[in-house]
Amino acid sequence: MRVTQAVFTYSIGDRHRQSGTTLLEILIAIIVFSLGLLGLMSAATLSIRTNQDAYTSTQAVNVAQQLMGAMRENRTSVIAGDYNATQAAIPVHTGSPSLVRACVLGTRCIPSAQAADDLRQAGLMMGQHLPGAAQAVVNCTAQATFASVTSFKPIGVRFPYTGACTLAVRWAEDRVGTLTTRTWVFQP
Repeated sequence: MRVTQAVFTYSIGDRHRQSGTTLLEILIAIIVFSLGLLGLMSAATLSIRTNQDAYTSTQAVNVAQQLMGAMRENRTSVIAGDYNATQAAIPVHTGSPSLVRACVLGTRCIPSAQAADDLRQAGLMMGQHLPGAAQAVVNCTAQATFASVTSFKPIGVRFPYTGACTLAVRWAEDRVGTLTTRTWVFQP
């Protein structure tokens, strides 16, 4: 069996020059990697913030849809102005508010009590899903008078509401307290 041995020779000047270049390359690689990592972390932070903003906007839309639907069902209270109010968010995580509805499904409730219950439910939704001191502001303009409102009753049609309602949902978007408002104009 034959064993061969390879011998490598380096000059002292080459060895020092090579190790210094390698150290510099490693330092540059660490700096480039660190900058890339910082960029990735800032992109992740922006993504989380954007997702939170989208979630909050979706929850504001849900509150508005619930309240607008309730107002369409209780047009008598809209005409009477029972919904014209500012409803603050009711914090549900403290355990103090009752989550039981005042007007239970299947039972008769007078329109004004139904309007108060609908506004309270919107307050509970905001307290559960929206940050900061959220509130919903409803303002309905007066409806025009009809020459004959009774002409709608014999055929079983609810008479139309000719006014318009504005619903604004506000909440504090960030820790600084920047208020964000989403506004809808609709006809119940």
